[in-house]
Amino acid sequence: MGTDAIYGICSVSYLVLARHGKVPAYDGDPEKVQGWRNDPGDHMAGTYLTKIGTDKQLAQLDPKHIITSDLHRALVSALTILRRVRADGEDATVEPSDKLRPWKMGEFEGHVRDRVEAQIVYYLSHPDAKIIDGESFDTFKQRWLPMFARLNHVASMIDRPLIAITHSWNVKLADAWIKAGSPTDMTYDRALMEAPAELEPGEWAIYSTDPKTGKVTRSTKHGVSSKTSSTPGKPSSPAANSTSPMIAAS
Repeated sequence: MGTDAIYGICSVSYLVLARHGKVPAYDGDPEKVQGWRNDPGDHMAGTYLTKIGTDKQLAQLDPKHIITSDLHRALVSALTILRRVRADGEDATVEPSDKLRPWKMGEFEGHVRDRVEAQIVYYLSHPDAKIIDGESFDTFKQRWLPMFARLNHVASMIDRPLIAITHSWNVKLADAWIKAGSPTDMTYDRALMEAPAELEPGEWAIYSTDPKTGKVTRSTKHGVSSKTSSTPGKPSSPAANSTSPMIAAS
């Protein structure tokens, strides 16, 4: 069965949630905790997306709007996709938003991940506890999950895919919330939060909303490092209206 048939892309719009491109802090061993850091090497995120072809794949979806975390590695990734969209003769807009930022890890940022993993798990188990110079997991959850729900709502009302560029913690929490049944009280599957991130830098997944139940579902992952990867085609009838939603400010 083709991807269009699985996700109903020709008749129902969808949200693409993608991780930003790989940056030097993720490259090689050891990997460091990034959090809200902006590093000098973050411009390499865009170069990485071009290298593995993610910019081309996402541009082929014919997005009209790209919303992105305002941290440099995500914003550079979004602008790389935008340039590819425009190189293909189409147009789109980019909207940065701090609501797509990951969990602020404070004192752990810049440290080797393996050395602080136990402390991070502690804060996951005590979600109301605030990391020094950072934030509690509950604060992150209350910022991100309502935004994720809004992104899906906006995507369900337009007939072009909406692309969101974000971070591994955001993708994991979105999936953990869906696994728990997308409850209004923002309950999530805690075990999934402690598992390794499924999406690697530059990979992405499709989220769609059932118009009858309002439930959000997710596709398998897409991208160069996914053996099950496939790229959906453009919607069959793009809208003539070029107005792009301003999501974060709404």
